[in-house]
Amino acid sequence: ISGDSYEHNSTSPARVWVDDRVILRFPVTCGQYVDFLNALYEASLMEELAARALALAPASGIHRDEDGRFFLDVDGHNHQWDPLWPAVGLSWEDAWAWCQWYRDQTGKPWRLPTEFEWEKAARGVDGRKFPWGNHPEATWTCNTQSSLSEPLPSPVTNFKTDQSVYGVRATSGFVMEWCLDPFTRRGLPLGKGGSAPTPATALKASPDIPYRLLRAGSWSMGIAACALARRNGMPANERRMIAGFRAIRSLDDPRSD
Repeated sequence: ISGDSYEHNSTSPARVWVDDRVILRFPVTCGQYVDFLNALYEASLMEELAARALALAPASGIHRDEDGRFFLDVDGHNHQWDPLWPAVGLSWEDAWAWCQWYRDQTGKPWRLPTEFEWEKAARGVDGRKFPWGNHPEATWTCNTQSSLSEPLPSPVTNFKTDQSVYGVRATSGFVMEWCLDPFTRRGLPLGKGGSAPTPATALKASPDIPYRLLRAGSWSMGIAACALARRNGMPANERRMIAGFRAIRSLDDPRSD
């Protein structure tokens, strides 16, 4: 069951069929994104590197050494960035580029999830509001109310209660996650028998819509904004410290991707 009439920008409740998928258990981390930047540098893909390194805002904790390689250190606010923090400050285009690189590295068809794929992985099949159920417990995921200290991202391995029935972690708080779909208020139409739109449909749908979809909440939001059915949109090239992603692929048939 997808959607929730009471959540921000959510689609209407509906029964949706989503095929089996393999999804990364955790969001892509800062350490994994740095590995990607260094791989581009080592391959001398300077045009692509310049486009992806634009994600490094002046306050970012991702830096370059004298040899041109990237590493994590303190940001402009004197916060030490952790390799296990979710990768933040990334656009949809950055997330898409990482997935393409990871696809080449592994030989498997990794990509961004459609919103129904993401929602099933996070909510299970019973339409729960949070990974653990319907109770908004602020101390069970990374958000502004999870501790009395200054709100910051957290290593994705923390807050073990933020885990879906499938074992997928860190979907409620931590970081809003980019999906393949364009952002529309009603979402993409379902297929025959209530089947979810295919990845190809989600990627190609409405090319005139400049916004792409983000799901759930982040480390800089309160627990009420971390409900799994919550939807937002941003331009595909926009970068904010609340935005990150994870990758997904078909179970055994690459043609479905």
